[in-house]
Amino acid sequence: MNYTFNDYLEENFRDIIADAAQEMLDEDNIRGISAKVIDVSIKQIDITKLLQTDDHAEFPVIICAVIRTCEDDRVYRQNVEMKGSISGTFSELFRDFSIKLRSISCVKANSRRQKYTQTLLPEHSKNKMEQIAEEILDMAYPFLDVYHRPQRIDPIYMAKKFGIKCYFVQLGESFSIRGRYVFKGEEIKVFYPNEKMNKNVSVPANTILVDKRLNTKKEAVHFTVMHELIHAIVHRYALWLKLMYDGESCSLACPAGVFESHSFKDMFLEIMEKQADNIAAYVLMPAPAFKKKAEEILNSYGCIRTPDCIKEAADRIASFFGVSVSAARRRLIELGFDEFKGVYNFVDNKYVPPFVFRKGTLASHETFVISEEQVKLLVRENRKLRSYFSRDLVRFAENHVVLNEPEYIYRDNKGMHLTKFAREHIDCCAFKYDLLCFSLEQKNTTQNSMDTMLRMVGSTMSVQLIMSDSNTSMEEKAELLNERKKDITEISKKIGGSFPEALTAVVEWSDMKKGEIAQAAWTDEKTLYNLCHDDEIRVSMETVVRLCIAMNLPTEVSYRLLNCSGNPPKAVASDIAFIQFLDAPSLYTIGDCNKILAAQGSRTLGGKEPGI
Repeated sequence: MNYTFNDYLEENFRDIIADAAQEMLDEDNIRGISAKVIDVSIKQIDITKLLQTDDHAEFPVIICAVIRTCEDDRVYRQNVEMKGSISGTFSELFRDFSIKLRSISCVKANSRRQKYTQTLLPEHSKNKMEQIAEEILDMAYPFLDVYHRPQRIDPIYMAKKFGIKCYFVQLGESFSIRGRYVFKGEEIKVFYPNEKMNKNVSVPANTILVDKRLNTKKEAVHFTVMHELIHAIVHRYALWLKLMYDGESCSLACPAGVFESHSFKDMFLEIMEKQADNIAAYVLMPAPAFKKKAEEILNSYGCIRTPDCIKEAADRIASFFGVSVSAARRRLIELGFDEFKGVYNFVDNKYVPPFVFRKGTLASHETFVISEEQVKLLVRENRKLRSYFSRDLVRFAENHVVLNEPEYIYRDNKGMHLTKFAREHIDCCAFKYDLLCFSLEQKNTTQNSMDTMLRMVGSTMSVQLIMSDSNTSMEEKAELLNERKKDITEISKKIGGSFPEALTAVVEWSDMKKGEIAQAAWTDEKTLYNLCHDDEIRVSMETVVRLCIAMNLPTEVSYRLLNCSGNPPKAVASDIAFIQFLDAPSLYTIGDCNKILAAQGSRTLGGKEPGI
């Protein structure tokens, strides 16, 4: 249903407006011409300062009057605009409406946009809602610049400042309503668990009711009280307007599982709920103060920021402001902290492990994260991506499509995973997607998932994803990988027979000089020469592993070389400890490997470090 303040006043008080217009016309008619107002309409009501208005309100108004004049036996019709003010009391449903017109103007009404619409709801733009949040904070904390100085905002304290009482009760047997704002006294059903029954309780006007089951999560209590407080401060006029139209309810119940199709009877209430969520977030996390604190916390980690650092920073920022980490994350991304796109991505009913990427890698509409269902859909629809999967150039791991390289991906008994290197350089190995129909809410919520129902969980996944146009470099890498795989296949065919023959073929294939290989493998050129030419030398697994790491050999080639050396890997602790490095040899030096093995209590790869 459409509710507009203008229409309500015109429909109910047209005669009063017409009489005021006629009176104004008579006062202005200095020539004594016969003139009569035959129709009136409200052209514009200036509700810019609605937030500062009490129950009784007075607004500047411009009305359009259709005038019929008679002069020299001729009848004329014309439209004129009259300026003045209207007043009335919201709690009286504007039944005490009055209008005062002061002048007739030939100037057209100013069509500038206001902070409020004629539904008495704020404008939908982010800037308008940010302005309203700042005004609310100034009203609640008149002597503290909390908009610019970082500190935790206390919604219950603010409610007291605005003369609104808060009570914690159980709003129903099932957890379907998280809060309710009562703007005019009425009886509300409250559930009593001990008696297992609902009872009608008389609740006075200007009261916030919060479901007491939220008390297990302080951040949920904070957000819910602030959400209801926004209804009380910002939406009270819209709620009165709704009551003027339908006379149904003197309170507004806010569902826990918001944005579900069955939650609202009309768009008016849905807009109100979304605005309450947004403005509540802007009040709890005011932009200047929030940015200042976020920068302070981020700077405490220095220049090198790992995925774990970013995740911890999100936790610290959320804790400081007393909000859920998903709410803090959304605010951070909204204010330009793109690095937080890599943490707390809730997809496929789980959190994606954190990752980081170079600044400027992602556009505002792009993401690296994709659900399993969306991957399957894209593979069916995108021929190029389907080709990459069919040629085993890419794999799906941790809700990313990444290049199938050992330095980026590995498998264990729980499935495919990204390496530490990949999570720290996700832009080097993962495809990007454009977000369509962007949604911050997770669908298919469960009745028992309080986190999801209370918007504690935020997903950056959209209803639909398409391959990003900025994947060009990744596609080039995939094709290079394809060429490299062909090259690996060729060298693998050449590795056979004796170990010296196999090693010689690999050394030539590596494009490294023997001196470089010897130094990186912690050996000397003479030993390397002998290994390439002497069939009688017995070579150890440690030596072969050192050579593989030195030449950064692909895993397939390393295993072929081990087999030729007479040291095929066995399922024993010592062999497993050695070959763990062959899955991503480029990530380690021999020194790194020995330190890790020593820490594990395993024997090292041996060798002598160059220069020692």
